Amino acid sequence: MKRQLVFASIPIFLYLAGCGKPPRMEEKPTPEIAEFVKVRLPVAGDRFEIKGSGGFVFQLHRADSSEEWFETDSYFQFVRAGRFLRLKENGQRDFDSNAVWVLMRPKKEGRLLQLDGKSYRGEFWAALDSFANVIVVNKLGLEAYIKGVLPPEIGRRPAKEIEVLKAQAVAARTYTLSHLGQYSGKPWDMETDSRDQVYTGVEAEDPICSQAVEETAGEAATFNGKFINAYYHSTCGGKTDYISSIWPHKPQEAYLVPADDDTFCLWSKNFYWREGLSQPWLAEKITAFLKQHGRPELGKISPITDLVVTERNSSGRVRILTVKTERESYPLLADSIRWALGRPSSSSPQAILPSTLFEVETFRSRSEVLDSAVITGRGAGHGVGMCQTGAIGRARAGQSYHEILEHYYPGIRLERVRRFGTR
Repeated sequence: MKRQLVFASIPIFLYLAGCGKPPRMEEKPTPEIAEFVKVRLPVAGDRFEIKGSGGFVFQLHRADSSEEWFETDSYFQFVRAGRFLRLKENGQRDFDSNAVWVLMRPKKEGRLLQLDGKSYRGEFWAALDSFANVIVVNKLGLEAYIKGVLPPEIGRRPAKEIEVLKAQAVAARTYTLSHLGQYSGKPWDMETDSRDQVYTGVEAEDPICSQAVEETAGEAATFNGKFINAYYHSTCGGKTDYISSIWPHKPQEAYLVPADDDTFCLWSKNFYWREGLSQPWLAEKITAFLKQHGRPELGKISPITDLVVTERNSSGRVRILTVKTERESYPLLADSIRWALGRPSSSSPQAILPSTLFEVETFRSRSEVLDSAVITGRGAGHGVGMCQTGAIGRARAGQSYHEILEHYYPGIRLERVRRFGTR
């Protein structure tokens, strides 16, 4: 589900020593009383634009430690200017050029803020990090956040499939609660992509998804009194796996174990897939991966002579794929194989192999050097926790969200911890 990025601690978000404290962003809350979640929003380049439906108020903190509140019906453009943020009212008139951070809220409860044309609930906080990168954080109620997560994570579903949306709501809420404060020293809890959960704000919201969130409000999955790590993925290909088999560096959890999915996810377009990888593609992708993961001294590892599956997990997923060259062999481990091989059929250069549940067929012409390889596989995603397409299949078969969750996370308890804030 995620890959963590490393930034320096929170003081670096104040570029100059002595230029004041950041806004009162809470320390990691106790999950049982958490009402808000803080999400880092994507910003392209060194500028962004803020609008409010019905206007907004904002608190400006300057380099001289002065603070001031303003109210406006205008829109503001924020531009990185050295170590500060420069504000331009309506994109033209210079308003301030020494902002260290800015806190923004809608004028009225329930109204929205816009970042570069996208609407969000809650409030924004903007600053620069130690590399002068723009940081914008959206702080909003947990339930409002989950409403923005459900549609991009599992898609819009008809009302007759609401049980799977309830299951996804509980899983997404539990994942959030168990990861509050995960980025130690940073003023956000969640990223907006697969490092955590896909979140695109109000534009993603859907009435049936929102109904599922409201009907499960405050409900989370626990094991031995703690929120579980509610991992989920698109399509398991027939069977989920142990967390420690997919990510060997993570401890085994009693509820993250293989679960048979029979034919419930067979309908998925990702149940079967096929990729062809050429010698140049393999050499380039695997070399780049190895350089980034412990072998920076490597030159290009071409020519590759073979790809060999040397170990599998109990589910059939590849645990070790050995890349052989004329000089050396390189073992690729578990889920990292997906990043090392990539996905040439995708238009995105960052695309990864759908899953590690696959077979390899190699082709050679005249020599021992590999010409190409064809990988035929099943499923999409890491294979840990809830299979989303399997869960949809189970909802179609009449299973309740309790039954769905207890199948993919055996031994858990579903508890309504409390009702969370919605602002």
